[in-house]
Amino acid sequence: MHFKDDRADRDTLEPAARRVDELMNMFASNANDPATVTLWCSEIQAAMDKVPNPKVAEALMEARAEITAILGVIEAEVKASHAAIDSPSPLRPFG
Repeated sequence: MHFKDDRADRDTLEPAARRVDELMNMFASNANDPATVTLWCSEIQAAMDKVPNPKVAEALMEARAEITAILGVIEAEVKASHAAIDSPSPLRPFG
């Protein structure tokens, strides 16, 4: 069943959906920029917060969970790469 408010919700969420696609592309390309990730996540969250339609509540909760999982992986990779840079190489004596 379709409601007339669905179109407005889709229009509100369309920019957020594009940001999610860009975030996934960034993640897939290993070109993670923490500042951009933070900005895009804020944009996604702001768009999701504007949709009061109860029909989409479950889908939005799932999307939030997936975004949180992606961010967790990105943060772990960034921390791991910083740790690798900061730790001395076993091939080089004394760092």
